[in-house]
Amino acid sequence: MINTDDNFMNLCIQGKASYKDVDEYVEYWHKSNTNLELHEFLGLTFEEYGQFIKEDCFNRLVESRRLESAYDVSDVKELKTMVENSLSKLRKTPIKIISIDFSTSNKITFEFSEDT
Repeated sequence: MINTDDNFMNLCIQGKASYKDVDEYVEYWHKSNTNLELHEFLGLTFEEYGQFIKEDCFNRLVESRRLESAYDVSDVKELKTMVENSLSKLRKTPIKIISIDFSTSNKITFEFSEDT
């Protein structure tokens, strides 16, 4: 059953929805008169929407967002931008950070793709 109190991503972060529920939310979006794009309705950025199609990518995205909420979001965004810029210079091609994993102690793991 659809919970319209919050967007799909926030409900996943709170543990109230999961990847298997997304079809219901997409169907609801198609039938509703929302002025939002699908990715906005789901609570995703356009870039995240492109990655979330695979369940394993989506689960990492949810965990990353969950962990971001435990940290100061502005610090995480600043770190993300700094790493993207550094990697882009190093690889001489635009890099887009897909997820940041803070779950391992004393280590931060970045998943990225070349932004082509």
